[in-house]
Amino acid sequence: MDAYSSQVCQLDADDTFGPAVTSCARTFDFTLFFEQAILSLVPSTIFLLISPLRIWHLRISSQKTMSSWMSIAKPITALALVSVRILLLVYYTIQNTIRTSFSIPTAILDLLAAVTIIPLSYLEQHRSVKPSTLINFYLTLSAVLDLPQARTLYLIPGQLRIAIIFSVALAVRIALLFLEAWDKRAFLMEKYQILATETTSGIFSYSLFLWMNSLFRRGYSKVILFNDLGPIDSSLGTAGLHRRLQDSWQPQYCEARMPLLRSLWKALRWSILSPVLPRLCYSGFLFAQPFLIDRATSYLSQPSNPLEDDIGYGLIGATACTYLGIAISHALFQHLLYRHITMVRGSLVSMIYMNSLSIEDRIDDSSAAVTLMSNDVDRICQSLIILHDLWSRPLELLVGIILLALQIGWVSTIPLAVIFIRAMLDSRVTLLIGSKVKVWSDAVQQRVSFTADVLSSMKSVKMLGLARPLGSLLQKERLNELKLQAKFRWSTVWLNTLGNLPPAVAPAATFVVYAIKARVTSSSPLNTSQIFTSLALINLITTPASELLTSFPSAAACLGCVGRIQEHLRSPTRHNLRAFNTTGEIHQEKINTEYNLDMSPLRLTRVCLPINDSSNYLLRDLDLEFRQSSFMMILGPSGSGKSTLLRAILSEAKYSGTISINTHQIAYCPQVPWLFTGTIQQNVCGLEVGAVDETWYKSVLHACALDSVLLGLSQNDKTHIEGQSSSLSGGEKQRLGLARALYQRPRLILLDDVLSALDIKTEIRIMTRLFGKDGLLLKLGAAVVFVTHSTRWEPIADNVITLDGSGNAKTYCKAPHHDSLESEDLSLHSRLIPLADLSSSGNPATNCVFDELHRDDNLHVAPPRHGSDSRDYMYYFKSVRWLTVLILFLSATAQTICYYMSQAILID
Repeated sequence: MDAYSSQVCQLDADDTFGPAVTSCARTFDFTLFFEQAILSLVPSTIFLLISPLRIWHLRISSQKTMSSWMSIAKPITALALVSVRILLLVYYTIQNTIRTSFSIPTAILDLLAAVTIIPLSYLEQHRSVKPSTLINFYLTLSAVLDLPQARTLYLIPGQLRIAIIFSVALAVRIALLFLEAWDKRAFLMEKYQILATETTSGIFSYSLFLWMNSLFRRGYSKVILFNDLGPIDSSLGTAGLHRRLQDSWQPQYCEARMPLLRSLWKALRWSILSPVLPRLCYSGFLFAQPFLIDRATSYLSQPSNPLEDDIGYGLIGATACTYLGIAISHALFQHLLYRHITMVRGSLVSMIYMNSLSIEDRIDDSSAAVTLMSNDVDRICQSLIILHDLWSRPLELLVGIILLALQIGWVSTIPLAVIFIRAMLDSRVTLLIGSKVKVWSDAVQQRVSFTADVLSSMKSVKMLGLARPLGSLLQKERLNELKLQAKFRWSTVWLNTLGNLPPAVAPAATFVVYAIKARVTSSSPLNTSQIFTSLALINLITTPASELLTSFPSAAACLGCVGRIQEHLRSPTRHNLRAFNTTGEIHQEKINTEYNLDMSPLRLTRVCLPINDSSNYLLRDLDLEFRQSSFMMILGPSGSGKSTLLRAILSEAKYSGTISINTHQIAYCPQVPWLFTGTIQQNVCGLEVGAVDETWYKSVLHACALDSVLLGLSQNDKTHIEGQSSSLSGGEKQRLGLARALYQRPRLILLDDVLSALDIKTEIRIMTRLFGKDGLLLKLGAAVVFVTHSTRWEPIADNVITLDGSGNAKTYCKAPHHDSLESEDLSLHSRLIPLADLSSSGNPATNCVFDELHRDDNLHVAPPRHGSDSRDYMYYFKSVRWLTVLILFLSATAQTICYYMSQAILID
């Protein structure tokens, strides 16, 4: 009778929802109904609903992997899983002693899910660059949730056969999970091998950051160089980020309030929302701690009972799951958050940079853009760290107060009172922060502007002996900036002090009030379980409240920086009033053989150049025509408007009249060219990825007298230069800038005194190679406008324009048009012969080209790696006073001791 009652209890208990089974059947277990209906059926249903969408997406994708052993192993393992699932369904159909109401439906859905895996796995293997997220997630979740059901089947008497079949199905599922999680990088086609490691990582490698291990190994074995970092994810590329923000900025431009924030949301909304799910999981695991603490303290306070050992093992498993979940969810949240911050930084910096190129010339100091791209963008990115605290912390605060109220009643409002007092004090400090940040930012911008001006004129500074006084002025600017920053820092110190008050004061105040309440009402005091649980909940309340209050000043500072960037982006852009007519554009392949001599690349009609928007003019009523294959020289004293005229042709200066241009192939070479950090070849040919036209490239180097000089460098044109701060002389920089202009094969070349820093011998050599009988520019057929104050090259010019500085221009046409040029005895070559003789007389100046580069040719070789990083840390510590470090150490130690001692005293 007892055995029959036990069997009836077993069947009845497992066919109910539960979730916990009754003690007459088993102890510390779920019901079989709950395990099948919730733990098995729900994941399979969700997988079956999502799989068709993923299959449809992969169906139209191209193949990305090669054939491999994985292409055979996965289908075989999936077929084995289908076979075992069929066997399990058959067993549940013919065996009713263990069957519940959901046994057969669950077995059918599990079988359908196993069948769906076969085509999905095939497509994921061949048409995706990374392991399948959907399959890996489903197999992992179902394998973990099947473990309780496997345990239950083994605990039910007389069901060993089905328990073994279920265990085999679980083992095959785990084997398939192992294959699906295998990294596919070795099987990718060649064109996909260049993808970032992060892009090709599966959920396990991504969640546990295993894809970083290769970088850590390289960093441990050698000094990390830029090329060792590998490619980044394509979604973090600056070009794509700029395009997305630019597209969303234009429609929002006329919005009344915060158009930049709206544009950022429109362009990057998915990256903004990506950390939401892991942040919710992190909050859930955080609030699982009080329940875990409550159950653990209750279990430990009871006498030892061998029958409840399973509860102890369950608590161990729950603890592992809780803190492992906290670690993984928080790591994923931080990773996705900083990915979003990186995308915001890339899009903002690119927008500021591109806008600085399109605003009116000299309307804004160039250092303003530098300050925006550094200080303001950095402050915005620092504020974005707490972006998700603005919604998650209030949610955590609400849940924490509700759970604390269930433990100690109305006394749960005491932490809120402490937080409210802290907020009132915070508000008084926060009011002063905005103005202090603005004053500090203005001081930073002023210092950066001053520093940039000094560095750009370093040659003049040294020649005039102003290095020391200007250095003192720079130091004073820096000290003034630090003085203004100190006011902001002290405000931050007070905010941090107030932020640490709630965690320190709230527990003591809460328990004191509860003790008074218990004594007055003669109610029972808190037990150990309630104390630990309440203490954990108070910490979970005060921490989000403190961080939430701290985030408001940061958000306010962020809005100020956003406003500054918006103001810059709304600066008046350059209006291109030039008239373009490209119908006569000469195709590149016809440049050397065919010219349309009747089509002038540039024509100026009644052009006037005003002086700073006034009624006075640098030039009045200028009418000029620049014909193809012509050499026009513009002479005049300093300030006569020579460079301004070139800038007007480029639409960089205001003018009235008409400028007609019949080509888009325009090159401009200023007197001080801009160079970037890179190789010499990159500075000439650009950074565009593509093949270099070696024949034309060598011709350009020869024309600019650079070929012979590069032979003296061990790395030739691959020699690295440090941009504007390189050790190149002015003449060397001018030759690089001229080579860059010529390499683009322009039809119109604007040269702004580009030979002023060269010695006479090198100058004649370059002019001969450019304008001689076989000169490069003569072959190119380009119209050349050469601005200079020297009359040395006036004999070879086709036209000479002389500016007198009073707004008047005199034009002197020396050569006939191109249709009769060859019949004249004034060819460019014949005009250069007398000038070339100048180089043979006297003592010609020697041109020590790239001497500094030759001496520093190995500057970019990685330094030898020492065995320990202790010297690096000692270097940083030496930059800080030991007294400051000691105070910091003692303060941190005292804070830690007092924090945990207060908890111990409260518990006692």
